[in-house]
Amino acid sequence: MPYIIEFIMEMGIVFICFNVFLVLFYTYSVNNNLKNLFVATNFLFAGLVNLGHAILVFKRFHLAYYSISHLFALSSRLLVIVAILISWWISEDRKSRYSFYILILTTIFYSIGSLILVFKLWIEFAGIIIVIRAVLLIGLLANIIYYLADYKNNKKHTDLLLKGFIFTLCNELILLFKANIFGTGYFVAHIFKLVAFVYFFRHIFGEEVTSGILAQKEVKIKNAKLNYQQRMIKELRSQRHDFKNELQTIYTMLQLNKLKQAREYIKNTHLDLSETVGTKSYDNRLAPVLLCKEKIATENDIQLETEIKYQTDKIAIPYNKFIKILFNLIDNAFDAVRERKENRKVQVELFTKRNNVILKVFNNGPIIPNEIKEDIFTPGYTTKDKGSGFGLHIIKSTIEDYGGSISVKSKEEFGTEFICWFPKSEKNIDSSISV
Repeated sequence: MPYIIEFIMEMGIVFICFNVFLVLFYTYSVNNNLKNLFVATNFLFAGLVNLGHAILVFKRFHLAYYSISHLFALSSRLLVIVAILISWWISEDRKSRYSFYILILTTIFYSIGSLILVFKLWIEFAGIIIVIRAVLLIGLLANIIYYLADYKNNKKHTDLLLKGFIFTLCNELILLFKANIFGTGYFVAHIFKLVAFVYFFRHIFGEEVTSGILAQKEVKIKNAKLNYQQRMIKELRSQRHDFKNELQTIYTMLQLNKLKQAREYIKNTHLDLSETVGTKSYDNRLAPVLLCKEKIATENDIQLETEIKYQTDKIAIPYNKFIKILFNLIDNAFDAVRERKENRKVQVELFTKRNNVILKVFNNGPIIPNEIKEDIFTPGYTTKDKGSGFGLHIIKSTIEDYGGSISVKSKEEFGTEFICWFPKSEKNIDSSISV
């Protein structure tokens, strides 16, 4: 009966090893982490070796210290401990398909070669098991020291792995004194070994499956962003062709000094344009763009207030990119206040503070809940029915590319305000708008 209990425990370890292999191989297929592939292959071989040990236990064959069964049990643990030890130095990213094949062949050669060498030495050298146990203990202590330092650095996700190594060490120390086979100490050692593998599985399952899910989400976000960009490029190419033809016609009329015909042509081509009479005048290049936004605000019963106290050519960002940021923030503010039935208000401020230029866009629409303030800058995240979810992400990325930052303030009885910080520029870094 005792050998049946040991057989069940050993088969539990085999089951854990095979499941670790499947989990790590799955996450490798998602995130191309070479470390996962290496450790997965070693757990597979460790499971196969321990299966051999379990079969010998079930048949009650060679159940003694320094026997072939003992050799199999030690070798399975050695494969796991040394694999985790070696994985410290393996790169996490697959750089080419050749590195995949090289690592697979190296791992198989290392695993099978180690087992053949150990088996051959066992036949010819009676003390090989002592050498294996010494290597195993050194590997265990090295792993414990490494992951204990990790744990002390607040990386608490390594605590399960650390516990697994400590239980394995306890198992080795008990068996080091040759506890009676099927005695109390013998079974305590095997329970420690099983618990250690359970901790290994819990760590890998929790850590790597989470990593795989995050990698899948990242891939989906990248694909969605790529599809969106491809659609936009296709649409812009189509608009570029029409715009160039219209611009050429207008330019020709202006060259011939036919101002009235040019004005009529523009109005007939874009029926949504109207005369801008009596609008505010700004002493900078923002005048035309803000005038068109004032027109949209008037049509939607929105009170648009603008206060510009700094020249845009002194901001360390190209003018066309600044305009895109401003347009997006104003449009988002318009969308927000449209949910109000009355008293719709949007305010735009541009001013300087020390070595920074600050752009504020305020609206008194619905507030942004605290729990999603960080999410609104994530690519693909949107609260709109027809939104793409990339607007604020692109704004944030563009601002940060030029050394700036963006934050959002949103409170009840106040409203929502996006605050953009730009560094000043001594030079005019204006870039022309290419279409």
